Amino acid sequence: MSGLIYDVQYALVATNTAIAPFGGARLHGVLVTVATATNIITIRNGLTATGDIVVSIPASSAVNTFVDMKGIRMDTGIFADFTGTGTIVVMYSTG
Repeated sequence: MSGLIYDVQYALVATNTAIAPFGGARLHGVLVTVATATNIITIRNGLTATGDIVVSIPASSAVNTFVDMKGIRMDTGIFADFTGTGTIVVMYSTG
């Protein structure tokens, strides 16, 4: 992906959220800002909790845990599925 430039946006989320509720998004990374306590947080390629799981943030992940997704294509959308507690920043681009 060398040489590509993206207009990266972010969403701060703490509940089930459709972050990029449209196709054609790219997921660049996920940062934990409030430690996850009770269960995993999954990021899904979809508009709801039924989309394919792309990455899981484990329970008890510390603040500043970062998962680099390198601009993976999310053709259906980006959905954060919280089965526990915590807060994350999801970095993504569209187009």
